[in-house]
Amino acid sequence: MSQSGFEMVNNILDIWKFVIQAVMFLVLWSAVFSVKKGKRDGIAAILFLFANIGLGLLPCAAWVRYAVLAFIVLGYSGVNYKKQIGKAAFVMLGFYNLHCLSFLIANSIYIKITDMMMKDLDVLSGNYQQQVYRCISVGMALSVLFYTALFMAMTVILHRIIKEAAVMAWQDILLLSVLNFVGSMIASVVNGLLIVRIDRDAFVLFDEKPDLLWKVPMIAVFIFAGEAALIYFWQRYRMLLAERQKHFVEEQQVKAMKKRLEEAENFYGSIRKVRHEMKNHMANIKGL
Repeated sequence: MSQSGFEMVNNILDIWKFVIQAVMFLVLWSAVFSVKKGKRDGIAAILFLFANIGLGLLPCAAWVRYAVLAFIVLGYSGVNYKKQIGKAAFVMLGFYNLHCLSFLIANSIYIKITDMMMKDLDVLSGNYQQQVYRCISVGMALSVLFYTALFMAMTVILHRIIKEAAVMAWQDILLLSVLNFVGSMIASVVNGLLIVRIDRDAFVLFDEKPDLLWKVPMIAVFIFAGEAALIYFWQRYRMLLAERQKHFVEEQQVKAMKKRLEEAENFYGSIRKVRHEMKNHMANIKGL
């Protein structure tokens, strides 16, 4: 494979990742914001999809793209979903965490596959450079495939767990976002340590610590499992709290009904007493 072919494959895979990221974000958004706003949300979703692709193709850092998209999402939620900006922040943090966890697992798979393929190459071969491009392209394609499958699986699981879009207080958002911060920070640390320049040499993380090839994906899986469990138990807590409040209201209604029945019995009892006294008075008057 030539260098131009390698660059074309790389660009196609990048566009595919941008599309998947936008779609998965919209899936999470629909899970948390169950209220539909019709055509407005549909148009906003299409614009968000193209904005994500357009910003991804620009020569800018990834954090710039995420920052611009976060600003757009917060602005949209502030205009169309008033008093629910916290839920929008939760969606963005959850999305970025799923992206980071999927990247950690897919990156380990990519490094393992490319290492296995590179070992079989003949350095003295005349088309060695083309073979390297082919191996890297195959590894990148497989990593993007695994990244897509993992991202979709995690997003669908969270979509099923989040059964209803309850009002989230800021303390709920902070509680549910703890593992989102943890996953994002671990991904940032690992990505920063993959290749470290030391004078004229380089420190390659997975070459020095090959056991991290399976430890890092396991950590990512455990973080996602913890996040899913945390959201599940929070949902159960909200349901139990709602049932408790409903039971309390019903109990108060029963008490109010009992009190009204007692007042009615007392009222009718006093009427019966007055009638009995009047009957006695009439009998006395008749006797006189």
